[in-house]
Amino acid sequence: MNLLCISDLHGRISVLDRLRKPGEEADIFIVSGDITNFGKRATAEDVVGRLLKINDSLLAVPGNCDTPEVNDVLEEYGVSIHGRGIVKEGMAFFGVGGSTITPFGTPQEYREERLLEILMRGYEAVKEYEKKVLVSHTPPYGTKADLTSSGFHVGSRGVREFIEEKDIALVVCGHIHEARGEDVLGDTCIVNPGPGHMGFAEIGLDGKVVINLVDLH
Repeated sequence: MNLLCISDLHGRISVLDRLRKPGEEADIFIVSGDITNFGKRATAEDVVGRLLKINDSLLAVPGNCDTPEVNDVLEEYGVSIHGRGIVKEGMAFFGVGGSTITPFGTPQEYREERLLEILMRGYEAVKEYEKKVLVSHTPPYGTKADLTSSGFHVGSRGVREFIEEKDIALVVCGHIHEARGEDVLGDTCIVNPGPGHMGFAEIGLDGKVVINLVDLH
């Protein structure tokens, strides 16, 4: 199984033309949050509709810059894994959107306890499957995926603890634009594809997890 993963699109629909060919070739198209930039329903419908035209095997979680209306659209289009689990071709996917509390008061910020509640709800739906992929907008704390340009780790401690306790093959995250890259936490591979205008990640899940970060110019 091959995944194409993007994050932090922030409504930049001009990026999507450059994603069309790799997106069409992927088995699953994953968007790990910030689909819009504080967008309302009409914006969310436009962006999600365009994403589905690239690949209708779309799975997504909202980001902290997505309003609750974006959540509604993701659910109505049947692509949301925010607090949900879904199985495709024997591979289990579940997710949690939003972020931990930031200084900026963005629309979807949660305390750690609430993030874990949402996360567990999705996990419970797929926990019996051997190979699981977590899509979390906020990255796990203390990894390369949550390191800001000022040198601070700002990810979720709860998400990190969850990964350390559960058997997760892959975590696809986002949120911290400058932390584009990959890392390993125990036996779990972690990838932050970076903001959509910078590039995306192609990931192979046949046996060993293989991550390829692709730049957009």
